[in-house]
Amino acid sequence: MHAGLRQGGRSWLLLCPRAPPARCASLTPHPARQASEYLFYQGHGGGEQAEDAPESLTRAQVVAAVTWLRSVGLSAEQVPAVITAHPTLLAYDVPTRLAPLGEYLGSLGVSGDRLATALVQRPSLLGLSVDKNMKLMVDYLLSTGTEKDKVIEYLLTTL
Repeated sequence: MHAGLRQGGRSWLLLCPRAPPARCASLTPHPARQASEYLFYQGHGGGEQAEDAPESLTRAQVVAAVTWLRSVGLSAEQVPAVITAHPTLLAYDVPTRLAPLGEYLGSLGVSGDRLATALVQRPSLLGLSVDKNMKLMVDYLLSTGTEKDKVIEYLLTTL
């Protein structure tokens, strides 16, 4: 099933593989798309867009982002929810932005189910840059004597 998402003057056609009917009740099937796809981007121009969002996305960018989300433990049902909550993640480069984020969180002990849960509960984590803000916040809190477990809790829930 599919859903249209309008954000910043753009339309996103989200596919909901195996999504429960209640969750996809307002979705309109799109027969031209294969059920194995997660989403298809259709640019309409105009409107506001995120500072780091490109004018258009390629299918390869979308597939790379979705593949990365699945590789860090998000289920097929969780991927559309995270993209809907933070659609600019599709514009992030996997090797230079998303992969380092996953690796850094992993170095803090946040991986597997814990990482997947954190991303579902707080998709905005994906908007943080490891070098520009996440590492700086973590290092500062650790330098103040805050225990690592508390720093991780802050990072995953409030920072």
